[in-house]
Amino acid sequence: MADASRRVCVVAGTVKYAEGLEELGEVREEIALVRSVFDDVGLEVVAEEVRLDPLANALRKAIDRAKLGEAGRPVPDILVLYYSGHGYPTTGGYRLATLGGAKGDPVTSVTAYDLADMVSDSGLKQVVVILDACYAGTARLDFQHYAQTIAVQRVKAPAVYLLTAASSVQPATPLVFAGALSSSLRNPGVPSNKRYLQLGDLCREINHRMGRGQTAEAYIPPEGTDWLRAFPNPRHSRLRPYDLPEAASDSGWAFCGRVRALGELVDHVTGAAHDGRAVNVTGNPGSGKTTLLAWLAAASAGRRLPTGQGADGVEVPPRCAVLVQAFGQTWESVLKEIGHELEVPYRDGPEAFFGALAKLPGVRGVLIDSVNRVGAFDSEDHATEGALREFTDRVLLPLSKLPSIRLAFSSEAPLGRLDLREMSLDAPEYFEPGDIELLARRILTTRRRTMHRGMTPQKLGSVAAAIRERSRGSFLWGHLFSIDLAGREPTKDEGTVQTSMTDAFDVELARLSHDDPQWAKALLTPLALALGAGMPSIPLWIDVIRRLSGREIDRAALDRLLRLAQEFVTEAMAEDGSTGWRLRREEYRQHLAPQEHAAMAHAAFTEALLDGLDSGGLRRHWSAADDYTRRNLAEHAQRAGMLDELLTDPDFLLRADPARLREALTLSGTRQARDTRDILDRLRRGEPGAEGDLSRLEFLCLAYDRPDMARGIAGRTRPWSSRWMDRRGADHVTAVASPTGDGGYVVIGTSDGEAYHGRIDQSGLRALHSDAAGSGPAQLSAMGIGLLEGRTVAAVGTWDGGLILHDLTTSERFPVEPQPFPDRIVACEVSRHGLLVASSHAWRRYASSDRGDLRVDTGGLLLASAATVVVSGACWTVACCSTGEVVAWGPDGRIRGAFTTPQQQALTLIAAHGEHVFTASNDGTVWRSDLAAANQTCVVEHGGRRVTSLKVVRTDEGTRLLTTGLDGFVRLTPCGPDAAREQTVEVDIGIGIWAADLEADGGLVVATDRGTARLTI
Repeated sequence: MADASRRVCVVAGTVKYAEGLEELGEVREEIALVRSVFDDVGLEVVAEEVRLDPLANALRKAIDRAKLGEAGRPVPDILVLYYSGHGYPTTGGYRLATLGGAKGDPVTSVTAYDLADMVSDSGLKQVVVILDACYAGTARLDFQHYAQTIAVQRVKAPAVYLLTAASSVQPATPLVFAGALSSSLRNPGVPSNKRYLQLGDLCREINHRMGRGQTAEAYIPPEGTDWLRAFPNPRHSRLRPYDLPEAASDSGWAFCGRVRALGELVDHVTGAAHDGRAVNVTGNPGSGKTTLLAWLAAASAGRRLPTGQGADGVEVPPRCAVLVQAFGQTWESVLKEIGHELEVPYRDGPEAFFGALAKLPGVRGVLIDSVNRVGAFDSEDHATEGALREFTDRVLLPLSKLPSIRLAFSSEAPLGRLDLREMSLDAPEYFEPGDIELLARRILTTRRRTMHRGMTPQKLGSVAAAIRERSRGSFLWGHLFSIDLAGREPTKDEGTVQTSMTDAFDVELARLSHDDPQWAKALLTPLALALGAGMPSIPLWIDVIRRLSGREIDRAALDRLLRLAQEFVTEAMAEDGSTGWRLRREEYRQHLAPQEHAAMAHAAFTEALLDGLDSGGLRRHWSAADDYTRRNLAEHAQRAGMLDELLTDPDFLLRADPARLREALTLSGTRQARDTRDILDRLRRGEPGAEGDLSRLEFLCLAYDRPDMARGIAGRTRPWSSRWMDRRGADHVTAVASPTGDGGYVVIGTSDGEAYHGRIDQSGLRALHSDAAGSGPAQLSAMGIGLLEGRTVAAVGTWDGGLILHDLTTSERFPVEPQPFPDRIVACEVSRHGLLVASSHAWRRYASSDRGDLRVDTGGLLLASAATVVVSGACWTVACCSTGEVVAWGPDGRIRGAFTTPQQQALTLIAAHGEHVFTASNDGTVWRSDLAAANQTCVVEHGGRRVTSLKVVRTDEGTRLLTTGLDGFVRLTPCGPDAAREQTVEVDIGIGIWAADLEADGGLVVATDRGTARLTI
């Protein structure tokens, strides 16, 4: 059943055009076909007036009415727009012709970009645009462009999906796409527990039905959008954890014996015998943990599973217990499922949820299966130590303390850190060997087509005892041996049961097709290799079968397999809602997918998934990737030895599931994989799906000297681009600046304490201060650059108090003698007011030739930085101290005022604009204060990370405060008179920045540990 969302659709198409575009009579049939299927899957058809031959303006108005809703009706949540007609690419984007349309006529056509804009400006949550037209894949670029525009503007808009009937280079054959769309929506090849068809699944299904002559394409919005809920799965049915495949009709299976374990569990969950501890059901694989919990939950729900001797006498009160599955889930998804089962919605976090559970009337049992597999990615995985600890802390411990909850859970081994009572199904007190005999008797005498119905009781007992002996305490093995013998002719020596478990499994699969004994095995093998929740769709399943075995099979064959092999196949759901078919038992998977053949098999998966993204263009369309591809392609490729081939594709790196991709990169271990993991770790520190991801990825690839990875980004539309100027790293004692005069130079300081300079329009940098005598100068500690008496000058201060001036035009070098200070220089400011130099204990202003110098001792104050502030036309000097004080000296060198700022850590930098000063702190903030400290405001925050540079710059848009931080951000914050109405510009490069400056032509230069780069925004 679908949710309460209101889904509406506009179905329109054009038959008649102006001369030059042929009439499309088939559009009438396509409209009828699509309207019918939309109605069948629960979409309301609206805007009937534009069904056929709409004018462009009429189509716009109809879409506006559809998204706003009719009077007296709820506003729609989801809109689906289907349009069929002529379409063609132009230099201005893709266009759809409307009534009387002529090719290239803007009046009688609508652009794809306009369509995206029409449906976005609304209160809708999700929109799907379906274009059934020639070359419609071209529209994907328009939708991507629109999405980027929305991201930059940070406008709230619905998630807009696009599905096209053909690629950008293909014509669309009439009725082919509409027919495939209709069939795919009515009978989708996805598991029945999938609630909604996702666009990637739908696109793969449509292409499977259309064949190779025409390729539908999908555009799925960037990560972070909700799952698409436009198309409910008409075959959806919710599978309960107690729906066991082996309990299928006529299978002969039944829950037998285990009376003591059942009795104690019933007493525990009903509160009849509660000692304040949770029950931990343990045992080896195949010991029956899942079956025990499933039987109890099914009986509690009034849907008792087939029951044999012993257990048939156990009474279970109605609604006494619920069961949830932990395998592949997260702690939060398990709590949500518990809330669903107990009818206590999980809404406001765990604390509120546990409070609501505590108020439940009476006592309810909560059963959690396979807690040792929480967070597992596939059937091989077990929970990591961290995931299991988190699950214990967030789920098991709180539940075990609630007076209204009786907790029982299963795991292969007992869990620590909990006050619990272990119920080991391998222990003699809970395991009766005779219970396996009961199961064997039941299967041998009641299974469909069994050959043992007429067996004498004595012979039956002998065979059942042999099965029990051979099973070694495993109900799973006992089940397999029993169904194996049930299908054989009784023999004199069958009581020895020499068949191995894997042989029994093979024999049972061979029986599913007597004409082709390998048929079932070949078709089930892909399920043994599927990751996550399992095989997500019939088309992918068919493709992988063909690649692995060469068999050409169809949907009917898989439907038959699912019917015949239902004891071995189950449907699963991962914590994110993804679904799939997978083998019921890990033992089946290990048998069908031996390790020696795994690489070849995973290569088949990798190639099939990649083919689903290939439409014949130069680049794969990762925006069409379905959930399975995004989550699991990286691991398939890694197991196939093909991962490195994908790492130069930026769209793969940005679209793949971050956690799964990182795991695959770690397991791969190649140099390229290690570099990529480091790059993505830095990339992911920013906001997920951020608009600057492509720019940041390019920057980081170049930072790690991986031009092969950055090459795929060149020429792409992105917010900013980067070019590396120098590979020498910078540290916290260096700065980067550019002159305000000719704008032609850049000077950097390196982590080795050296300075280098060069022209912006030339490649390469030269050492700025080499010592002629060969005894290199002291390491630089501060640097400033600007115009000084008509010269473009760089002033370099050193750790030992030295000061050197460099004329960047002539390359002349002027050491200042005598040395200004005996200790480290903390600031060098070159401006129209002269040269200001400060050390930790004094500052000195070198004035122009017509005025004398001014040197001032601080009187014990320890300076961190200094700057010039102009007060009533006179130059004052302001400095910040690491102790948190700000001190102002007048033109005469006398202190005129001092104050503190609200910043929480040491002050490190200071700048001034007008009569305001800006102070930066290690707490990641920049505050603006007037000299009287009457008005103090926080103007910049760098996420709690140290602010590393601070300066006032002039741009074409006005005065800006340029700041950088170890959070990786460089920010240009308005600080002029109109600052409140202007927008801050910020760039996240992904790695910590030590300094930055704005060049005269608008280029942004940033210095990092990995070198210096120029950004073009």
